[in-house]
Amino acid sequence: MSATVQRDYANHAASTLESWAPHTTLIMACFRVGEYLPVFLASLDAQTADHRDYELVFVIDGCPEDSEDVVARWAERTDFVVRIIVQENGGVASARNTGLRAARGRWVSSPDPDDRLDDEYLARIAEARSAAPGVDMVVGRIQLRDPQGRAIPHPLDGKFRDARRRVVDLGVDADADDIQTLGGSVFFSTERIREHDLRVHEGLPTASDADFIMRYLVATGARYLLVPDAIYHYQRRADDSSIVKRQERNIERFTVVFGETHRALLLSTTGECPRWLANTLLYFTSYLFRRNLQAQSPVYDTPAETLAIIDAELRRNLQLIGATHITAFRIVALPHEIRMAWIAAATNQRFTQTPVHALGSPRPAGRRHLALYLPLGSEVPAIETTARVVDQKVREVEFLGAPWVQQVVLIMQSAEAPHVLNVAGMELSGNDDDPGVAPGTEPRRLGVIGRVRRASYAIPLRIAGLTGASRRLAGVRVIDPSGVPAGPLAAAALNALPAEGATFWVVRDPGLPATSLPNGMRSVRRGSRAHFILMKHAAWLVAASLDGRVQQPFTRDVLEPTWQRAHVVTGALGAHDFRALNPLPVELLVVPTESERVEVTASGSRYRFADSEVRSASSRGSSSGEV
Repeated sequence: MSATVQRDYANHAASTLESWAPHTTLIMACFRVGEYLPVFLASLDAQTADHRDYELVFVIDGCPEDSEDVVARWAERTDFVVRIIVQENGGVASARNTGLRAARGRWVSSPDPDDRLDDEYLARIAEARSAAPGVDMVVGRIQLRDPQGRAIPHPLDGKFRDARRRVVDLGVDADADDIQTLGGSVFFSTERIREHDLRVHEGLPTASDADFIMRYLVATGARYLLVPDAIYHYQRRADDSSIVKRQERNIERFTVVFGETHRALLLSTTGECPRWLANTLLYFTSYLFRRNLQAQSPVYDTPAETLAIIDAELRRNLQLIGATHITAFRIVALPHEIRMAWIAAATNQRFTQTPVHALGSPRPAGRRHLALYLPLGSEVPAIETTARVVDQKVREVEFLGAPWVQQVVLIMQSAEAPHVLNVAGMELSGNDDDPGVAPGTEPRRLGVIGRVRRASYAIPLRIAGLTGASRRLAGVRVIDPSGVPAGPLAAAALNALPAEGATFWVVRDPGLPATSLPNGMRSVRRGSRAHFILMKHAAWLVAASLDGRVQQPFTRDVLEPTWQRAHVVTGALGAHDFRALNPLPVELLVVPTESERVEVTASGSRYRFADSEVRSASSRGSSSGEV
């Protein structure tokens, strides 16, 4: 329900306003924006469009600061027609609905008053709109800016790829990817809004503008005019106080998002869900799933009963969207496990096609980890390959506290590529014969700085060879404590690693004296030339830190990893530690106890590690050296 209006006044006499018909109404919902208003108002003053064509409606939504005074003082000196409506706090959606009821323009838009408009913004929108009279929605370009004002990319920038004004028909497959979700730069036909009795959903704490856009497009034919040269500057706040940031940890809101708003949209269309609508709904769904991949995901702070409701509503939506649209979704780069979880839900676990993809880059020991997917509860079928399968693991892929699909991880030893892979009863897709390295791990061309940096290590490395140091260091094991006492790491490594070559060196930070090292172990200063030479000859790197700079202490353009990596878990495993540990590019995971080793390696657990990749700190490692 909309909030109660307390004051409603303008900077022009009522008699003047009664006879005046503005072309466009801009609605600004104001709450805690006082410090940002001067920049926004200055950008309005700078507009090159005829100010007499515009009505500005500021809805002061129970602001606890001086937004009303800032706007009122500005209204006294501007040549825009300004209307100020003060209401009790009802939220941004309520404020925009108040503005919609008051709007007299033939077009209406709702820019946020903590952003700013390019000087030509309104003029270019009006010019483009005049040239396309049959279009009911016009969209400018949102340019994201960080708190320092620097331009940053947005996932939906792809539709601006050719920078030309054009009519986007989302009903056509070629345009179905050009979805629109941010409302600040969108202009709607006021007549169409009233014809279809559209209002902003007041039960949504965030993304109510996206919900309104989708309902408007469903009602009006899914077409809009794109004006890339009309620039709207979307400013991210330095203190993360925006509504979007404040709601990021509010997972409970998805009960309404999936169970009410997305469901209503899916049921409002006749026949198959349109691809553009599927894309938009999946785009928002991906936010939750990608957050769920994080080690400290807010999903795990949400009550189990709430997650169960979200899970059930979402699975029903995915069935309505359909596996075909999920397979075709490409708006954002989607991890395979998310896409396959969606397909499993959409098909009620009846899928028979799976991608085969590499988990990370090929390992220094000449191994590669491949992943494929199976329905929950199904047995692993016969797998044929020309490469040697060293080990394999079946794990549950978990989201929202529940299993969605099975992932089969194959650990393969293959000196030759491509190799052949066949899985009985499943159709393989993707680069199933040779997935190669993961994106971003391909060798990079060295620039001038990279060549100079590499050359600076070449001379010490040659000296090490001439003096015999290279021979003495061959196969060395390196411990990198990085804030964790080196003693426990050394003890864990001695027990877990293969027995051969038990010489250890410790990487120490510049402030750590060598006398603090255990058992008289020798040390090397982090980042030094000696550290580089040590890593050049290392067989193992033992660490407890998840920091990528510890896992790979020198950049790839200087030193490509040839060592195997052992990660030591220094405390008891938590319920969701698999989120942090699964992505680690390690050959060995060392856990504190034998019971934890069994828990991690068990078939169906949520860890991706197979039996040959896990040791307990209390048991002696294999003497064969094979891990």
